Amino acid sequence: MALNVANSHIAAGSSAGQLLLFNTTTGAATALTTATTQEITCVQFSLHKKRGLLVAGSDDGKVRLWETQDSTAPVLTFDAVHVAPVKGVAFSPMNSNLLLSAGLDKRLVIYNLEKRAPVKTVHTPEQLTSLSFKYSTTSNVVAVGSTTGTQHNYVVYLPVLQVPSTSTICNRSRLLL
Repeated sequence: MALNVANSHIAAGSSAGQLLLFNTTTGAATALTTATTQEITCVQFSLHKKRGLLVAGSDDGKVRLWETQDSTAPVLTFDAVHVAPVKGVAFSPMNSNLLLSAGLDKRLVIYNLEKRAPVKTVHTPEQLTSLSFKYSTTSNVVAVGSTTGTQHNYVVYLPVLQVPSTSTICNRSRLLL
């Protein structure tokens, strides 16, 4: 589930591949077109001026974006970036063109939305289960969790990604942010 920046809509994915957009004032639900029957595993709204920009990852390995104020159909689909379920998606709080996704295929993918393309894929030694940007006014720091309980912190800039600045073993089970 995700709440947009205006607190006017909630997006919720289902195990059957449905993605619903709920109006928080009226309670009305709108189904967004997903073209999948596999689970929607993660969703997030952008924090930037496009208040309706929504991203979702799914068990089919695809990352889809919607401009929810304009259409129920995805405006962009990344088909071939992950070969296993996507478990985390995140928009940068600093850069409106920066998007990341993480998956069980051990890939952290960085997208440049202005170019409408992935710009870098980082192969990690562990399956990735989650990711989150740390809000900062000076840099894009992203924490990535894995099935081994390890958290990796990266500093991300378009178009380059620095090597992990820190790695921490948090626990012996899954790390879910």
